[in-house]
Amino acid sequence: MSAAAETMPGMSATLRPMVSDLHVEPLVDPDLWGRPIQDERYAILARP
Repeated sequence: MSAAAETMPGMSATLRPMVSDLHVEPLVDPDLWGRPIQDERYAILARP
């Protein structure tokens, strides 16, 4: 994986040509992790 794809905009740009629909949902709610988080976390939903 390239360094550009290691960021969410880079990952989205990498996936976009391969799918018909792409949605990125930030997962920032601390309740999801049981504690506050300091990094970026996302769910990527894509359809072929």
